[in-house]
Amino acid sequence: MHSNPINDLDHTGNGLADEFRKSVFDTYINGSFNIIRLRWKRGSGKHPARIDDNWSNGYQQGAITTGCYIKLISGDFDTRSVMKPIINFENGWKLYGMRQSIDSIYHAFHSEHSKLALSSKPGDSGEMLICLFGSVSGFFPYEELTWGIFPEFAHV
Repeated sequence: MHSNPINDLDHTGNGLADEFRKSVFDTYINGSFNIIRLRWKRGSGKHPARIDDNWSNGYQQGAITTGCYIKLISGDFDTRSVMKPIINFENGWKLYGMRQSIDSIYHAFHSEHSKLALSSKPGDSGEMLICLFGSVSGFFPYEELTWGIFPEFAHV
């Protein structure tokens, strides 16, 4: 996905880039990003494989917001996932997210480290399309439907 839809490159040949733009947002993007197809099979262990982008402990600015766009094709997420669907879009796309604030300014801030836990049962498998997975400092307003469209610091 690129700033201008004319430059989008769809490796699937199935119109995935057009579907994402029509279903989620069809606006200027101040950079480029990839939509990744992820397939998994959970092992037999107690704890599922998980997707995280941070596990912080130490003094932070007081809050953290994590988000991403997901289209779950098959499978499910374990209940230990702290990211939940926030906004449902057309064609199965969802904005997943979580917000967390500090408990005390005097203690270390611990961010959850099972953002997305893959498959609820050992041996299960799944597949999803995912993009713009990341965390930002503070409480991000998901309701504005602008996850992933952040200002470029060089232009602020």
